[in-house]
Amino acid sequence: LTGLLSATQLGNGGAATDATQLKTDVVFEVLGWLPMTNTMLTALCATVVLVATASLLRLGLNLSPSRAQNAAELLVEGCLKVAETAGGRRARRFVPLAGTAFVFILFANWFGALPLKHVSIVNPAGQSVDLFRAATSDLNLTAAVALIVVLVVEAVELRAIGGMRYVKSLVIPNPMRWLEMLVRPVSLGFRLFGSVFAGHVLVGTMLAIAPLAVLPFLVLELFMGLIQAVIFAVLTLVFLTMATASEKFSEGKPVSPARTPAG
Repeated sequence: LTGLLSATQLGNGGAATDATQLKTDVVFEVLGWLPMTNTMLTALCATVVLVATASLLRLGLNLSPSRAQNAAELLVEGCLKVAETAGGRRARRFVPLAGTAFVFILFANWFGALPLKHVSIVNPAGQSVDLFRAATSDLNLTAAVALIVVLVVEAVELRAIGGMRYVKSLVIPNPMRWLEMLVRPVSLGFRLFGSVFAGHVLVGTMLAIAPLAVLPFLVLELFMGLIQAVIFAVLTLVFLTMATASEKFSEGKPVSPARTPAG
């Protein structure tokens, strides 16, 4: 990454291009005071597209499925199979959360990798900036999504083991427990941010050095966006499954250890 930054700076008279900036750019201001960055705009567009698509699919459900419904059902079935592979039957109930995270991250990655990312706009400060940028190349977004998952994991674990055991696991000196709480947000948020930002820098650098040779790198960025979305969803399923490891199942439903049927 340092080498790419240096090469870009040398090729542009010592000034780094927008593609190599960790800081995102403000594209416009909402109501004249609330700044909207290009990564926030990309995340908002991805959210609107996903919500609109899900609403249309829900309204169009039919016993004779259309191609769009077939594609959606295949996606859901694929998520269920991945969940069973990652955490067994217990992980199926966490598919809505992990699946939503997967689809959102995938669309956010791909939306930021499309040619739309090279559309420029003059912001309120009079600077020419990219209108769109991969939302997951912003550490604020990846950290926020990772924090949501970590909080849900802790809440699920609290419900599964009870308040006393949960407090004991935090109070009694337990380096592995503390390390686990530290590693979860890092493995989710920072890994996703680092991978996507590296692809963002690579494509931006190739555009500055050899625009005609950028297509293979763009395909690689799209592929990495898919892989990173899959890894995030699988890690989410694994963490949630581990948090409920003390639960027992009765006819496919979770049962509290204190309420497990006798025998």
